[in-house]
Amino acid sequence: MCQILAHEPKFREYLSWGHYPKESSVDERGVQPLDDTYVVQVVRQVNYGPLESKRYFLKTGSDMFVEVDEKWLIDANFAKLNA
Repeated sequence: MCQILAHEPKFREYLSWGHYPKESSVDERGVQPLDDTYVVQVVRQVNYGPLESKRYFLKTGSDMFVEVDEKWLIDANFAKLNA
């Protein structure tokens, strides 16, 4: 039996958006978080070694995600959630 986590639908939405080849760069000009906004953190790590990269993708009002940096998240007062 498979257990579905509470935040899994959000991650599945991100995965469906990410299936298509897209170029992404950090562009935070004019990006404002909405009440139901969330961020997906993507981390690259090989064989339990150090983290090679961390990227953050903000859910916008449409079915799109925008890459933001960690400073933007802190300035926007996002809270970290471990799920």
